[in-house]
Amino acid sequence: MGAFITDSLAAVAAQSPDRLLFQAPDGNRRTAADLDRASERLAAAFGRAGLQPGARVGVWMDDCAECVETYLALARAALVGVPLGRLLTADEVNYILEDVGAEALVYSGALETSASQVLAASGERLVLVVGVGDDARSATHRYADVIDEAPAQPQPPVEVTAGGTMLIAYSSGTTGFPKGTVLTYGSVEAGTRLSLMGRRLRPWGVAVLPASLSFPAMITAELFSHLRTGSAVIMTGGWGEQVYEAIDQHQANYLFVPSPVMADFAARIERDPAVLTSLSTIAHGGSAARPDVVARIARATGDRFTELWGMIENSGAPLTAFTDADRRALLHDDGVGASVGTALPGCVIEAHGPDGTVLPRGPEHVGELSVRSPARFAGYWHNDGATDAALGDGYYRTGDIGWLDVHGRVYLLDRRQDVIISGGINVYPSEVERVIAELPEVKDVVVVGLEHQRWGRTPVAVVVADALTEQQVVDHCRAHLASYKKPTKVVFVDDLPRNASNKVLRRVVIEQLAHAVQLGRAQ
Repeated sequence: MGAFITDSLAAVAAQSPDRLLFQAPDGNRRTAADLDRASERLAAAFGRAGLQPGARVGVWMDDCAECVETYLALARAALVGVPLGRLLTADEVNYILEDVGAEALVYSGALETSASQVLAASGERLVLVVGVGDDARSATHRYADVIDEAPAQPQPPVEVTAGGTMLIAYSSGTTGFPKGTVLTYGSVEAGTRLSLMGRRLRPWGVAVLPASLSFPAMITAELFSHLRTGSAVIMTGGWGEQVYEAIDQHQANYLFVPSPVMADFAARIERDPAVLTSLSTIAHGGSAARPDVVARIARATGDRFTELWGMIENSGAPLTAFTDADRRALLHDDGVGASVGTALPGCVIEAHGPDGTVLPRGPEHVGELSVRSPARFAGYWHNDGATDAALGDGYYRTGDIGWLDVHGRVYLLDRRQDVIISGGINVYPSEVERVIAELPEVKDVVVVGLEHQRWGRTPVAVVVADALTEQQVVDHCRAHLASYKKPTKVVFVDDLPRNASNKVLRRVVIEQLAHAVQLGRAQ
């Protein structure tokens, strides 16, 4: 079989070669023929460099057209893409590249300073380094030259199997170090089918995306799904007036609304409903939004709004979405807005008790949400322990705590037991704790999430230390972690509450902090 996404692109390019399929925040555009041609040439360049099918390639790029072309080329050459968030530090990228055994790296010139540090540490491990733009001075090859020098007669796509690895997406694990989620061609293709249903995508549409391609789920569930339908993807580089301008200019039918701007969006469409004229789907996912805000948006948009729940272990695709019945229920019950919708066809979601038994439905039966889905990941890269803990009996144990009502709606209580979801991005306390503990003055540390008006939750570090300031802790985190992971507040205490097993009582810490720290008041 050929890679589903490159086969889909080739079909669109043959039918409508001049159709716009991608526009970057800087206005750089690509038609179907552009993407098809560039991905063919880049795939050939990977082959000439000696990369064999299955080789891992790091992709460290901003929201540019070349990023889209790179992922398409990797699929065409049967190479494994390793997404690297553009906010990651050189330390974090070095760890991932070494852990996954990457043989090549494609990066944007805007990341040159950090990339030069990565390349200095990589030695001879990387056989090909491609830089996008004149700023990418450390790269061995310039992206534009690679495309221009490719043979005019491209090679056919390399055959792939459904079980072949397509992407390895890294997310932080409970040990404080990132772990790689292995996504196959079959799981990602199934994920796009779920996305087509959950997002109710139309053929030949236009999507406005204010989020970033740095996040793997945006590649699999948004970009691939829209390209598969021949739809244009318009990236806005964030949320602002440019989002509404893009909707109007392109008469977009699809809009993704990130969690931090939900209240702003609700106020805007209530004040100016003309914004909604062309939209047929307004989707929200990521961290939980306030139920009353969800209800306001649903009432203002009617059947156009959908709430989604998924994770990268489901190939970034949704497991749930609002049904028409869910939206009707919102008209007289704000509490339904606390749900993430109902399981999509082909997905099974159950709450399991501590002994693994399936719990009855109802708010009094809270358990760990376990799921079955055709888009489920294959396991964690070279991490049998984490894989065995997450997978069993056909289920993926999400670690999310919640319950199901009698109608099958899913309600999340804690998106994960300890994970802090800030603005839709996972921040893993153990990872931040590990970095803070590197400071010699630190005797003990715990990182917890407190409610934040804009971001949903935000990381707060509680530290036992001698002669250390809040700024020193934040500066150390900024140097070794992506900016969104650093604590927004550091509180110094004499000791941390622990149980008989010497484990920190996080809930007690959170309760104590809630009385002492007021967050989310400032804009």
